[in-house]
Amino acid sequence: MSTVTLTMPRLGETMEEGTVSEWRITEGQSFERGAPLVEFETDKTAVEYPALGSGRLVKILVSPGALVRLGEPIAEIDLAGAEDWVSATDADPDTDADTAPPTAGKVVIDLLMPRLGETMEEGKIISWMVKLGEDYARGASLLEVETDKTVAEFPALVSGRLVETLVAPGETVKVDTPIARVEVAPKDAGDMPPAAEPVASPAAATANTPTAPSPSAPRPAGERLRATPLARRAARRAGLDLNNIQGTGRRGRIELIDVTRSQSGSTGRLAAMSWGPANGTPALLVHGFGGDSVTFEQLGKMLGRAGIAARAVDLPAHGKTPQEAQTFDDLVNALTQELDPARPVHLVGHSLGAATAIAATAATPQAVRSLTLIAPAGLGLWINGAFLTGMAEATSAGAIAHLLRNLSARAAAFSPATVAQIHADLARGRLTALASDLSHGDQQRLNLRAPLADLARQMPVRILTGCEDAVLDWQDALDVAPEIALHVFARAGHMPHWDDPKAAAAIIAKGIIDD
Repeated sequence: MSTVTLTMPRLGETMEEGTVSEWRITEGQSFERGAPLVEFETDKTAVEYPALGSGRLVKILVSPGALVRLGEPIAEIDLAGAEDWVSATDADPDTDADTAPPTAGKVVIDLLMPRLGETMEEGKIISWMVKLGEDYARGASLLEVETDKTVAEFPALVSGRLVETLVAPGETVKVDTPIARVEVAPKDAGDMPPAAEPVASPAAATANTPTAPSPSAPRPAGERLRATPLARRAARRAGLDLNNIQGTGRRGRIELIDVTRSQSGSTGRLAAMSWGPANGTPALLVHGFGGDSVTFEQLGKMLGRAGIAARAVDLPAHGKTPQEAQTFDDLVNALTQELDPARPVHLVGHSLGAATAIAATAATPQAVRSLTLIAPAGLGLWINGAFLTGMAEATSAGAIAHLLRNLSARAAAFSPATVAQIHADLARGRLTALASDLSHGDQQRLNLRAPLADLARQMPVRILTGCEDAVLDWQDALDVAPEIALHVFARAGHMPHWDDPKAAAAIIAKGIIDD
């Protein structure tokens, strides 16, 4: 046997990293082709990854809960045969010799609905990822399947060619039911019998029409919500019905935080994005005026790589949260509902989000372990009123482009399409009443200096501020309380975590881990 390194596989076209949820086999254990090796979670799905050949697991290099980037080593494998199926998964499909196998000497076999989890009994075909007559390489995504637990792309266990599809997108079939006919090399057919001639049906006729992969259809009413394996196990242990839990993950997926919130009785319902291991140190990120959770994506990923379970929410009147907000108190009440004294978090807020974080923490200090405030509002009188009202009124995409430069020099590089999308979101008028409640002209209505000084005597508080801030006066943070750790970025503006992301992430991560 030869030992090779198994690396983090690509489980989707846009995938850049994934979290190892659970190893399905132990060190020293042998396995056959198709056996589930490891369970991954990405930003889109959770799925078991099958072995593309037989072998033995020599050493696990990545523990459950770790966030791993595409191509990074995760295990050492002993190959059972001469074929190096592990390294072959990294081959370029355009240059792989197996990508375009000649027809001669091939056999046609049935492709069966795969089992993507221990409890899976059936699955729905969401889309075919290859076209009829198209050759594919081992490891390439063949189809996208939805089960009661997840939506996942299933990789080809061997190279081949798609001859015929027997199941159309939208159809649900049981595990081990033939879903397609594929042409493979005889050595790769294994014990599978030759494909049977299918009985013609309207569904099969539709499936045989060459079409591009279609997106997932909306979930029908009454269908079970998507849930990550960690959330499902936590719900089962707690005796909770997943149908009674609202998911805040992508496409309504129920995540571990949603289950724990249900256990505590919290009614928080803010849309959110998450990064990092679910069992990591929890951090809750709160964006500024006119922003959303996406503004924390780079910082969130960096914190996730440091082992922190980072979760960014969309405040009311922002992003994907449908709840509206007329006043600052509306924001504070919504954020307070996200906090649970039984599971305290490290709270990170930017600008208006920092002010909201201060007020919410003052209301429930036992639910917060530390405060990190980035360019916080509410500490001084002056504010760029033209920026606030301009963002709320959103008169044109051109005006928004000018206003965005007040946030960071990086905004000058935004594409016209990005600016147009930001303008379209702001033009919905969700922020008009809130802007009036926050300021009058160039004067802030909020004063949170006293509550922040009091919190600094109860928990670690740090402030990150940029000397080139064009929205607030960065010097307002200098004299709030001596207990506050102040980090000044000489060449950063209103968003230091954009202008110097590595330094900002290092400061925040170290503070969270040390606290």
